[in-house]
Amino acid sequence: MVPEVHPIEQMSDSAFTQYLFALSDSLNRDTRPDFERELDADACLADLHILKRILEEAQTPLYRYASKKEIDSVFQEAFIQTRESTYYLDFIKSMARIQNLIACGHSGWSHHADYFAYRDSAVQLFPFGIKRLKNQWYIKHNNSLNPDIPDFIQLTHINQQPVDSIAKQLRKLMYRDGNAALGTAYDLENSFTHAYSNFIAQPRQFELKTRNEEGETGKYKARALLKPVIDSIRRVRYGTSRRMGLPLRFQIIDSLSTGIYTIKWFRKEYIRYMGQHFRNFTDSVFAELSRQHISKLVIDIRDNPGGWTAHGRYLFSYFVNTPQDYINRIEIKKPDNFSFHPIITQYPGYTDTFNLKPNLAGLYEWVNYPSLKVRPAQKNRFKGKVFIGTNGGTRSCGSVFASLMQDHTDAIISGEETGSVKSGTGGMVMSIRLPYSGLTYHFTTARYSLNVKDEDASHGVIPNIEIHPDREDFIQGTDPLIKTIKKGI
Repeated sequence: MVPEVHPIEQMSDSAFTQYLFALSDSLNRDTRPDFERELDADACLADLHILKRILEEAQTPLYRYASKKEIDSVFQEAFIQTRESTYYLDFIKSMARIQNLIACGHSGWSHHADYFAYRDSAVQLFPFGIKRLKNQWYIKHNNSLNPDIPDFIQLTHINQQPVDSIAKQLRKLMYRDGNAALGTAYDLENSFTHAYSNFIAQPRQFELKTRNEEGETGKYKARALLKPVIDSIRRVRYGTSRRMGLPLRFQIIDSLSTGIYTIKWFRKEYIRYMGQHFRNFTDSVFAELSRQHISKLVIDIRDNPGGWTAHGRYLFSYFVNTPQDYINRIEIKKPDNFSFHPIITQYPGYTDTFNLKPNLAGLYEWVNYPSLKVRPAQKNRFKGKVFIGTNGGTRSCGSVFASLMQDHTDAIISGEETGSVKSGTGGMVMSIRLPYSGLTYHFTTARYSLNVKDEDASHGVIPNIEIHPDREDFIQGTDPLIKTIKKGI
């Protein structure tokens, strides 16, 4: 398939900037797409060509997991699809395919701002929360008007289609980071209701097939419901969602001589907001481990989406004896003078303090990034046995920490594959608002390469010991990682 070249892609930088300024002046920002009727095909095609040009200019890891030929091909398919149908949901499906192929975990798209109000008032949704356990799908929450459908029952079919088949379709349109296997499945279970509505169908009724623990099959029907109704039923039946609480927690299980350091988020702002200080808390953890002569430590970073790389590096310093690299390099295509600045909604924040030097690859290296190297902690370095708890929700600098611990210490990764790639990720996120469709697209402008043995690895951090929650864990609220540790790993 010969890639299509549009005049937008051939404009000089200055001409492209003026083109975008002219669009900003001419488009009425108070209008929105008609979510039920076809959009203007030429306008949607222009948005796609604008996006392609911008990514080629500024997204450094654009071709990290897919070749230029493959990226050009998925854009070409989007051009063809847009000429055939320009309904809003068809257009976002094209956007989702593009994002999925690029496979950058810090990149993605967001609906037009007005779509959420439209959806809440007009779009009937799948009224169930689902959970993936050992490659099977279960009903987690019954938020429907049919109270006879039990929680924790295996869900096999939705409207005559196997759930596994639906999941395979949706995985091609969901978040992913490289080939980190569980990341997509993890996101799918958390956003299944909206993904089904966006990409599969919006039926008025759902027919469900189920299977119980004895292998007996069942059939149920449930009406599709508006999101406010679903949320209301969920609050009545299951209560309000629990907040994350303190992001840093520590406990000692005396009977096992084991410390458990739970880090729910590495985000500096949230940690401070909750009245904690990462370095001080971490220092106190290792001081207490030393004082009590604790020989085993669990660092639980399951569902830790990342945050500040320096926090992971500081924690890592308690497990190394000599200075070493934490990140090999950070590369950037272009730090400023972006031709598309009229439609930038979030700037990555490069400043004069960043020392960027050209390298042989034709990129800029961020040579004074503060977390490139790590020095051993001055005291209380831990010499005992270490387990790192991970799952598909362990991402970004959470996954970075797990990667370094696996390759440079004797730590045992325990749980499930991380949702971010082991060799490195993207960073320094920029956002743009496409002029015609009003969709927001987020993408990374920097490529991070970690100090790991396989710098080209495209999978997540693979656990040394696999620990998967099962149905009983979910029903009883037991923690499979702690349960396994108590058995003596």
